[in-house]
Amino acid sequence: MAKRVSTEEKLQKIIEFFTSTSDVYVIKELEKKIPKQCNISAMLVKDLLTNLQNECKINVEKCGTSNYYWKFLFEKEHATQCKIEKTTDENNDLLRENKKIKDEITEMKNKRQDTEERRALVKEYTRLKTKKAELEKIKNLAGKYSKEQFEELKNVVKQYKNDINRFTDDIYTLQSHVCNKLNIDKNDFNKNFQIPEDLDYVE
Repeated sequence: MAKRVSTEEKLQKIIEFFTSTSDVYVIKELEKKIPKQCNISAMLVKDLLTNLQNECKINVEKCGTSNYYWKFLFEKEHATQCKIEKTTDENNDLLRENKKIKDEITEMKNKRQDTEERRALVKEYTRLKTKKAELEKIKNLAGKYSKEQFEELKNVVKQYKNDINRFTDDIYTLQSHVCNKLNIDKNDFNKNFQIPEDLDYVE
């Protein structure tokens, strides 16, 4: 009794047929050649080819009214090699582009002049950076409290600011009164009463 051949074995035989011939066929040719070469019933050939096509194990391309079938030896290895070469070329292009950008940045740095406009921009950048850090602190602080607690905290801070500004206002009033009445210089007044030169209202 002849040994039963599984579907997988039949599919493998067809693949071996393609790779051994390294040729391109139409369906009518395969329905004649595969039964002879692979000992497979002609009635099964079309279904087996469809199976291989669905699993991408053979190549099928429609040209005109006919479908052409093929599978070359080392096809997978060749495709992998092509992909490697393409990736290598793309990587080399990126490296060249990266070097070009770095060279342009270096050139710009060398040509950069310390103008008044640039200093103003740097100062503004530093101010905004500091402001951002302050806002981040407020954001982190807000996350630790409920909305009600945070609003209460804001009110307390606001009250402290008002108190400080009121005291500052009193100091300025006293300073103005004493300096005008006793003809004392404001700097001397501040020095004698240990008032900081940068005393100002809190925003």
